[in-house]
Order: sequence, then C-alpha cells, then structure tokens
Amino acid sequence: MRNGVRSNKKLRNVLSIDASGAYCKDRIIGISKMKIEVVEKHRISLSFRISRLNSDLKKLYEAYSLGTIEKEDYLEERELNRKSLSIYERGGIYFTNIQDEVTNIIESEGEFTIEDFKDYKKKVNRYINENQNHISIYKLKNNERLTASDFKELEKILWSEVGTKEEYEREYGDKSLSILVREIVGLDQKAANEAFSEFLNNKNLNSKQIRFLKHIVDYVVKNGVMKAKELTEEPFRNIGSIIEVFDTETALKIVNTIEEINENATNIIGA
Repeated sequence: MRNGVRSNKKLRNVLSIDASGAYCKDRIIGISKMKIEVVEKHRISLSFRISRLNSDLKKLYEAYSLGTIEKEDYLEERELNRKSLSIYERGGIYFTNIQDEVTNIIESEGEFTIEDFKDYKKKVNRYINENQNHISIYKLKNNERLTASDFKELEKILWSEVGTKEEYEREYGDKSLSILVREIVGLDQKAANEAFSEFLNNKNLNSKQIRFLKHIVDYVVKNGVMKAKELTEEPFRNIGSIIEVFDTETALKIVNTIEEINENATNIIGA
C-alpha cells in the first residue's frame, strides 16, 4: 500500500509542475520515465503473449495451407488474433502507444515461417494463385515492372511466410522470384492484348499471321514468359517460321515485344 501511495505522490508531483517555462522539459521527461517503468514491468508478460500468438498464427497457417480450413475462416481468425495485440491495460494505463511496435514484432519475426512443412511447391502455387490482388503479384500478372520494395515483398512471402529461402533454392534453384510468380499466374489477357495491340489491330493481316499472333498471345497468357526458341516449336512450327509468316521488320518487332514482356518481370525499378 505504501508503494502505491508513493507512486501516486510521484505522479502528482510530476503533474503539478507548471507546464510553462523551464519546468516543461522536466515534466515531459518525468512522465516518459514513468511510462518506461510500466512498460518494463510488463515486458516479460508481453513477450509471452507475443510468443503464444506467433505460435497460434503458425498453427493457423499450417491448417490453411493443408486445406483443413477455408480461406475466409483463416483470414477471420488471423484478424482476431492480431486484434488481441491492440490494447494492453495494466493499472489503468492503456498500451495503445506500443500497439504498432507489437505488430511490427510479429511481422518481423515471420509469423508464418514453418520450416517443416511438406510440399513447398504446392504451398507456393496455392498462395500465389489465391493472392493475385497482392500488389507484387498483381503487377507481374498485368505486365507491370516491380519496384525494389515490391520485390522485397516477394522475398518475404516466399522466404518467410510460405517457407524458407533454403526450401525455395532446393525446389527452384536460382530462378528469379518474379519469374516464378509470373510463370504461376501467367499474363492477364487484357495486358497481353495491349502488348501486341500494334499487330492485332493491323487490318491487313492474313489468316496465317492472325493464327501465329493468337498462339503467341495464348502462350504468354498461360505461361507468363516466353523464350524465342518456342517460336520454332509447335503450334508455331505447323504454321511456319516467323520470318516466313511475317516480313523481317514485323518479325523483329514481335520478338522485341516478347522480350519486353519477359523483361518487365525481371527488371526491377530502383534495384
């Protein structure tokens, strides 16, 4: 009880100082020190809560990854889990001022890192296909170049949330993260049509040229990227060589367009 009286007296002393003049700084410092003392007092309890919530989030993602819970249920449970970190009340003091710090701790620890998961490729495919509105994935699907921060997001997803960097390298070797994502989601149909619009809108194309272009568009929509050698294989070979189907200038422009689509998935802005 005496300690409580002393603490209350200390608080009254701090708050009773005139806020103007030279005492203002001392008043702020005194209040800040008291807050630090309270935070330190509950540090162990807070760490335990964070650790437990991390564990719960890992189990939750494991269940979602293995298909034992639906995506909507997973997202709802994850949101509830995170909200439980929002406010900590101790002795009438609300810890809203450390809410962001707690959230950042959870994120930086890698809340979905589960190194012993099986079928890493299956998890990667599922995550990317079900999260195509994620800014980095969306840009790759829509033929937009990534920024350095966008690429960092991919690293976080594939090397922390879905699995580890070691798992990625074991399954995909040195393949670029952005190329992998583009291959999985393909290229948006509208984006592919826009990329080849100069040729598709040409009213003077013959039936062979139209078929050849349609096969190119279909290929990049399905596979995301395309190597030049694909143009010498089926179904293109059945129509003819690109330099037989098109004049040299047009053929070069088509190949350049394909290369630009590929480069938009590899050239990172600000890298």
